[in-house]
Amino acid sequence: MPFSKGDMVLVDYSVFVKETGELVETTSEEVAKKHNKYDPKAFYEPVLIIIGEGRALPAFEEAVAEAEVGEEREVEIPPEKAYGERKEEYVKVFAIRQLRRALGEEKVRELSVGDEIAFGDTVGRVISITGGRVTIDFNHPLAGKTLILRFRVVKKLEDVEEKIRYLAARRFKVPAKDIVTSFNEETKTAAVEIPRRTLATEDLGYRIVLAAGDIIRWVKEVEKVAISSLFTRDEFEEKKEGESE
Repeated sequence: MPFSKGDMVLVDYSVFVKETGELVETTSEEVAKKHNKYDPKAFYEPVLIIIGEGRALPAFEEAVAEAEVGEEREVEIPPEKAYGERKEEYVKVFAIRQLRRALGEEKVRELSVGDEIAFGDTVGRVISITGGRVTIDFNHPLAGKTLILRFRVVKKLEDVEEKIRYLAARRFKVPAKDIVTSFNEETKTAAVEIPRRTLATEDLGYRIVLAAGDIIRWVKEVEKVAISSLFTRDEFEEKKEGESE
């Protein structure tokens, strides 16, 4: 049975460029290693897709909505349904002195081909540096590319706490297993314990607000959200004489 708006599903997927076979992204450690794209600092697990949310490419979300749990599918996504056609007018040439004024001397001095540069809300890639000029491509890296999407719907989330856990995990960018949750049916309060390492995140407050908003929006049983980290007395008590550090 196809999924409905608001359904929360876990999906394993891999995206390839049709023309070259290059792997763009994947939730599979095995696939990443096979295509020499494995990142030891990344974590690989099924991604949360909420039907109707609009976070994923529309063509991806539509394909997932029509699939069955456990079903494997392959979908071809043309540029107009992916990241658009490549446009030459998005390739700009800047004099070095212009970039110095905009970005600062030090940053321009360290520029190299392939670097990404942010101009307000726009990000471009340096494609050449010659004769005192820098050429920057503001097209999306996948503009003009036809994508091949291979995916499998792993599971539809039904349990309240499981929904809360995956919603929080994606905002704090940690594996879902690292999030501890509980739900009080009487007070309709979701309690979310986030890993201590996330406390050093520069935009932690913003992520907390986003996670709480997602949980309240998509989990109808929840009316209140409390997000915290756990500390214990042992961590702060002074060592007694003779005890090792």
